[in-house]
Amino acid sequence: MASSGITPAQFDRWLTALRSQRYPQGRGRLKGVEGHYCCLGLYCEIVTGLELYEGQFLYWTSGVEDAESPCLAPPLKPIDRDVRVKLSMLNDGDGYGVVALPFHEIADWLEIHRHEVVKEETSPTSTSPENHTPPHSPGLQGDLPGKANVARHAQIPL
Repeated sequence: MASSGITPAQFDRWLTALRSQRYPQGRGRLKGVEGHYCCLGLYCEIVTGLELYEGQFLYWTSGVEDAESPCLAPPLKPIDRDVRVKLSMLNDGDGYGVVALPFHEIADWLEIHRHEVVKEETSPTSTSPENHTPPHSPGLQGDLPGKANVARHAQIPL
């Protein structure tokens, strides 16, 4: 089942938090033992208000990721699995030469892929076939000219 997406207001708060320089970035956990955050942990705690414990992993228990799994931190369920995997890779690196990005560059990547993350509200007339023009969708491999690191990471296949 496809994820529904987060609200535009949640998305904007997430970008603001990522760019604020108020939250130290961590790797490998939603929230590290010294209060460092993964970009997904920052979303969970700062945007949705879920209080994470220090050392919290992506899943509540061990198991295979599934959007329907009770193991997955509940606030992350509306975010598409491929997007979560990509954000984890952008935050942590992949161990095979992909270097992790700082929060502000992850925010740049999210802006490019807003359509993959946000559940946009549509008016009834905008969904009728005669009035609907499909948006340009570069998918998760989109490019951002002039932002070398983001563009390089945006090309990583899922």
